[in-house]
Amino acid sequence: TTNTNDVGMLETAISTGQTSCARLVCYRKDTSTFLNQVTVLPLQSMDTGGVPMSLTCLMMREISPNSTELEFRMVHEQQMNNALALRAVIQLLTPASAGLMHIDPPSVDPSEA
Repeated sequence: TTNTNDVGMLETAISTGQTSCARLVCYRKDTSTFLNQVTVLPLQSMDTGGVPMSLTCLMMREISPNSTELEFRMVHEQQMNNALALRAVIQLLTPASAGLMHIDPPSVDPSEA
């Protein structure tokens, strides 16, 4: 079953603008399960006419339950690189924004997920 602590950690990361990563057990329509690596990253924070707004990237990728720690870290690195590329595009498209947040390393040790 899905670990509620991991879900709570991701929710907290989203609401506080932090980076986090977890492995979650997810369910298909046919009720079969699969392991999903989820990474959340803050991309941008801006003030739009007095209304603070933030943009968070949520990336999910199905992984094998037999994945090694190296495979987990490689997927995480790919997700981080994709988020950095997306952040660069957003910065080019919105030069007047209030600024981009710094992307921190994961707040949890992936080996504990």
